[in-house]
Amino acid sequence: MKIISVKKKIINLLLLVISLSIIYSFGTFYTNKLGQIISLLVIFFSSICLWIIDPLISISKKMLSYFIFYVFGALVLITRSGFSSFSVFMLGFAFPICTWLTYFLLQKNMFKNFIFIFDNVVAIIAVVSMLFWLFGSILHVINSTSVVYSNWNSGFVKSYYNIYFEPQNANRNLFGFQIGVRNSAIFFESTLATFVFGCALISNDLFLKKIRYRLIFLLAIITTTNTTSIFLLLLYILYLIFNNLETKYKTLIILLGIIIGIIILFLLFQVMRSKENDGTSYEVRSSHMIDELKAFILSPIYGQGFNRFTNGSSNSICALAADGGVLLWGLYYVPLIWLLRKIPKNNIMLLIIFMVMFSITVMQYTFLVFIIISFAWIVLLNTSNTSIGIKNNYYDWEK
Repeated sequence: MKIISVKKKIINLLLLVISLSIIYSFGTFYTNKLGQIISLLVIFFSSICLWIIDPLISISKKMLSYFIFYVFGALVLITRSGFSSFSVFMLGFAFPICTWLTYFLLQKNMFKNFIFIFDNVVAIIAVVSMLFWLFGSILHVINSTSVVYSNWNSGFVKSYYNIYFEPQNANRNLFGFQIGVRNSAIFFESTLATFVFGCALISNDLFLKKIRYRLIFLLAIITTTNTTSIFLLLLYILYLIFNNLETKYKTLIILLGIIIGIIILFLLFQVMRSKENDGTSYEVRSSHMIDELKAFILSPIYGQGFNRFTNGSSNSICALAADGGVLLWGLYYVPLIWLLRKIPKNNIMLLIIFMVMFSITVMQYTFLVFIIISFAWIVLLNTSNTSIGIKNNYYDWEK
């Protein structure tokens, strides 16, 4: 009994280390030039330790086939990129390691526990950031303690005990408060924080269903006050409406859905107008998007080179198409689109929320996204044609 207890504690510790490494590599102020390499090494050796503790000997034929096709596609993309160090690191090492880790966790029924630990870490970051955002950035009860240099913004930003930072200003009115700073937590910009909080929110609703986590992540997303957070919140409200009202309210559901849909379209129009009025920023992003589409048309199969068009991009759809053509674009979007046909209806909106959040940001070359995409592929390759969601070896969506 004691041996089992110690084994479980070691596994949880390793999952905690992996979770911290994923977040550390996700554009935080603690990340240096070698940050991603260090994070990947920690994830790799932690995965080896997990395997030693609970070995996985066999691998399914479908997964083996997937690895073979992935290696072939990765080699094509790496070759197209001139064997750049970034393409070799991300496609040759990071993605396969994240895929293996995800497969191992699913096979050993550890994935839900990993989500629990990851969400706990994100919840702590969210709570700390909200406290400093409210009492420091907004009410100025707490003063900043130092300034740090941000390579992302090419300038100095305020730091609060090095556990909360102010890299982005804002001009928002939130419930009567004039918001001058966006909550970016420990990340280089608020969009990164929104994405991490959003992924934690979605994973909680899929696996854990903890109300306190839901409230924490929603409040944290509100405080980031960026375009991504607006669309995420509106779509999430739509998800709650469709999944928490009885069928006798079907007419009301449809009406509310239409109203929220109109609001989303209106906000999209307003955002586009405001960005257009920004002048230089809007022109640069629009021009970059046009260049991405042109690059994709010139090389639709394997693109112009891994990460060549990502820098300066405003969305992952065009960036992936320009960087790697249909080959790279399909690696990310095929499993997500395919899953829409497989998962239970009450979870479809959650997947759509992630797809929207992912598509309007540029987070595709991060370990967190690699794990999410790997999860989608593995789930699809290890289930039959029947709908995912009742019970299988990997997870129970309903539990």
